[in-house]
Amino acid sequence: GLHARFAFERNGAFMLTVENPRRPVVVLGDESFDAGGRVLAKPRCRIGLGNLAYVFEYVVRSGGPDRERAFQQRLGRFLRETFRDQRGGQATPPRELLASPAEADHPLCDWLIRGTVGRGAFGTVTAARHRVTGRIAAAKMVVRTQRSVRECMREIDICAKVPEHVSRCPLHSVLAKRQTTHPDGKDTAAKKKPGANSPTSPPSSTPSTNAASAVLTGLPPQLLHLRLHLFHQLLSGLAHLHAHGFIHRDIKPANIGIVSMPPISFSPSSSHPHSLAAPRVVILDFGHAIHAPRASPRPGAVGTVPYLAPEMERAAYGPGVDVWALGVVGWQLFVDKALPWRRVIPEEEGGGGAGAWRGRVEALKRDRVHGGEGSVYGLLLGMLEWDEAERVGAAEAVGHKCFGRVREEGERVERARGKEGMGTGTRKRVRRGSLEGGEG
Repeated sequence: GLHARFAFERNGAFMLTVENPRRPVVVLGDESFDAGGRVLAKPRCRIGLGNLAYVFEYVVRSGGPDRERAFQQRLGRFLRETFRDQRGGQATPPRELLASPAEADHPLCDWLIRGTVGRGAFGTVTAARHRVTGRIAAAKMVVRTQRSVRECMREIDICAKVPEHVSRCPLHSVLAKRQTTHPDGKDTAAKKKPGANSPTSPPSSTPSTNAASAVLTGLPPQLLHLRLHLFHQLLSGLAHLHAHGFIHRDIKPANIGIVSMPPISFSPSSSHPHSLAAPRVVILDFGHAIHAPRASPRPGAVGTVPYLAPEMERAAYGPGVDVWALGVVGWQLFVDKALPWRRVIPEEEGGGGAGAWRGRVEALKRDRVHGGEGSVYGLLLGMLEWDEAERVGAAEAVGHKCFGRVREEGERVERARGKEGMGTGTRKRVRRGSLEGGEG
């Protein structure tokens, strides 16, 4: 009889799933189970089905990297076609979450830690997949030392307190290498997962600005719409933080994660929003965040040059510093990938340093012709107001005129989801011939 099936999840996980719970238990490696499924994450493992035993093994055949890349391309097309929905399908999972295991993979409790997607002074961020459910997450790995433990625990505390939001990467769990629930071991992993209704892949990279160009000099309409969609999500997440009394204090491209990104086609039909897979980005890294209406300056200790707001290192400041920083990110996203300035308040220029910087900010209003206050450029100028009191707030920015089409699209998607109900599953069986000719 039928005991179990191999199946791909929407997020790219390759699973062994129980088909008939009344049959004898299914064994994968050293674990037996009679319901649900398990990720086939090891290069070689034993599968037991009743009295039958098999060995499952991933093999890369002759041809090496070229044939592997070709297989992954076919797999990507298969996933997009199999899980296609009214929004136009899903993007291919990033290489850090491909079904094929890698030599660097290692287990941590119920999670499989995969490829590194980011590294900084305070930790390493990797992709992770739950070996039972196949759920994906970003894992921040921190070496516990006397110097880092206080900051690490403060970030964990902040993450646990911030209410969930679709544009915030929430805390899932805190694990130690010795499999305790408190970081008393050498290594600590603060795992953050996308929300329950998230699309396919983890917040594994920052929005690329390599293709950025002036918004007024030929940015393709469909690419402009996509970036407006992403920027609106970031502003929504920021408004959510500010509404609950939090200041992030380190908004920058490296702290923005892509959960899903649609493949972009420049055909005329792709200029319509409904032809694109739903993009999603989240705000990451709450290591510098605080729960307070105002904060005192800590020069050199908080934030990142050149995303610092003018007041951040000179006087008490509020959530406006986040709006300024996201305004700089928006400048890179819509206007020019080159930053408007490389330094802030350069001390070596003496007392005129701040004045020179302010002059460059004011020059943005004079030097470029834009579509008026209702354009995205007008919004960016409002976010980059020198005086915090005159700067647009995150909640106000969310309702800006430039996001009119984005809001209309969101309303259409919500109405469509309401009609669909909850009857659609995410697991598909592999049909014979679907990946014909592929080698894993």
